[in-house]
Amino acid sequence: MNVFATAGMCLQRVLEKNASIKESVLGDDRIKAKGAVYALVCETLKRYHGILYLMRRSGLLRECSSLGQPPSEFLLAVLTYEVLFGKNSSVKRAGMPGKLVLSWRSRLDGIAKRDFPGNEGLVAPAVQQAMEL
Repeated sequence: MNVFATAGMCLQRVLEKNASIKESVLGDDRIKAKGAVYALVCETLKRYHGILYLMRRSGLLRECSSLGQPPSEFLLAVLTYEVLFGKNSSVKRAGMPGKLVLSWRSRLDGIAKRDFPGNEGLVAPAVQQAMEL
């Protein structure tokens, strides 16, 4: 399983309140690239509500739901984070979901720049306050 799929599964566990980030990533012996997965989960989680907004507003989630076996919303969130804010160099290796998100990059980027100029508001206010402490 690639880093993005693993991060998507961990993100799902955290958001469904089944585990903390540390339990989900560091406590799972099957995860090989713990540092990369941990970083992806943390960074995606910081911007999750903004990323979800972008995926809905762009139509990416609607497009994916029409696929035979749609990728999870959590995997798409991780890939969207990586395409918009990360290095994005290895997204192509994430298979069909990675290629799909890459094909939506310009639309996602346009909405992000229009609705979140300077990335203001992309991070939830409560998370922003916690980061400033």
